[in-house]
Amino acid sequence: MNDVRPDEHGSATLLIVTVVALLTMVAVGMAIVGVYADAVHRARAGADLVALSAAVGQNRGAAPCPLAEEAARLNEVRLIDCELSGGPVEFAVSVTVEVDVGARVAGLPRAVRAEAHAGRLERSPP
Repeated sequence: MNDVRPDEHGSATLLIVTVVALLTMVAVGMAIVGVYADAVHRARAGADLVALSAAVGQNRGAAPCPLAEEAARLNEVRLIDCELSGGPVEFAVSVTVEVDVGARVAGLPRAVRAEAHAGRLERSPP
């Protein structure tokens, strides 16, 4: 004998399809968050390395921004801005870099930016 009522026929299928669709949406959302987190990490690390390279160059008497451009290329980031403040002894190099996000999602940015600063400042005794 069949104990299933006619109005409940197929309800388990609908429930399973709904659960699978929700789990898929959660998984896709988590993947997008992961892609953006990776891009932010790469941008921050790249900005730090670019700023440090430029500051080392300035400390050795070289022009910092061309060195920043080369460091950006080697670290696979785009140099957006490079500024030198101060003089030959006390200085700071500020850079802004950009990294493309691997995923293209409507309504979300296609690239992330990061800033970093490096330099040499003499401190006076207290």
